Amino acid sequence: MRILVLGDARQPHTRRWIQALQTAGTEVIAASMEAPPEPLPCSFHALPAKGPGFLRHRSALPPLLALAREFKPDVITALFVPDYGFLGAKLRRALDADRKPALCVAALGSDLLLNAWRTPLHRMRASWVLREASIVAVDARMMMEAAISLGAPPEKIHRLYWMPDLARFSMQPDPPDSPPRVVSTRQLAPLYDVGTLLDAMRPLFLQRGSDVEFVVAGEGPERPRLEERAKQMGGRVSFTGRLSPDELAELLRSATVYVSTARSDSTSVSLLEAMACGAFPVATAIPGNREWVTEGNSGLLFSPGNSGNLAHQIARALDDRMLRERAIFYNRRKLESLPSFEEGIRQLLSRFPTS
Repeated sequence: MRILVLGDARQPHTRRWIQALQTAGTEVIAASMEAPPEPLPCSFHALPAKGPGFLRHRSALPPLLALAREFKPDVITALFVPDYGFLGAKLRRALDADRKPALCVAALGSDLLLNAWRTPLHRMRASWVLREASIVAVDARMMMEAAISLGAPPEKIHRLYWMPDLARFSMQPDPPDSPPRVVSTRQLAPLYDVGTLLDAMRPLFLQRGSDVEFVVAGEGPERPRLEERAKQMGGRVSFTGRLSPDELAELLRSATVYVSTARSDSTSVSLLEAMACGAFPVATAIPGNREWVTEGNSGLLFSPGNSGNLAHQIARALDDRMLRERAIFYNRRKLESLPSFEEGIRQLLSRFPTS
């Protein structure tokens, strides 16, 4: 099976799709309007990106059409709905009727939960892409509902678990004398609201002094402002910047508590990575997190933006070792019971006819 992958080549998600597709035995090439930071594990084709926003597809479509006619893909895989999903749907429409590939569009949380509802034009575009797709891959129950509400036929929707690599994101026992460590690994951007975690640190520092350490991993436009706020607070707060997958796994293995302050999300890969490594999750009480975190059983939840509620839940987690240990082993067993991302891709491919 030949597959043309369309997606932002800078993003780890795009690389992971390519690798999983290759593991499944398909022939893959990739095309993107963004250059990868390091070579992709397949043939890569750069696309021009002229014009504002989604109008960039106008310059990208002609060379992409020539590439598709030469490669003759069986499937076009587009990540994600608003940009490459739109480009993939346009490409499929433009290809000859006797050699029209299937179109698989993968939806990310912000695609359908936020971007699609910005304006009527955004909603029309998302609905058109979902109707044009042969398969819509989603990672959460609430994303299925969002796709259907935008016009995707239910029979086209495929649930794909974005599972972490459980060999890399493994557990190790905490040394008995290790200080408690609270970790955030979300992007430092407004949607992920890491400022609420900083606000929650104040009462925790007052209660516990320097006995608890906070580590903020990740990059984003808010990092300078957040670092300045953290300096004024005192206490043990460190910012690591972006980490490699192995560094991230090592950090999560050292964490007592993992915090996600995201205001909107589908299934958070960061949350699953933390659960796999044995970090106790404290996450916003949004639908995407509620599918994975059951209050008082597999973790704790707090109201988005409520730093007082968050501080209370972190303190509760730090004080209740039995709660943490119960959740840690429950979460790991749950993840081990689900299909890997690679197996999920094989199941997805089985929905496409082979020539």
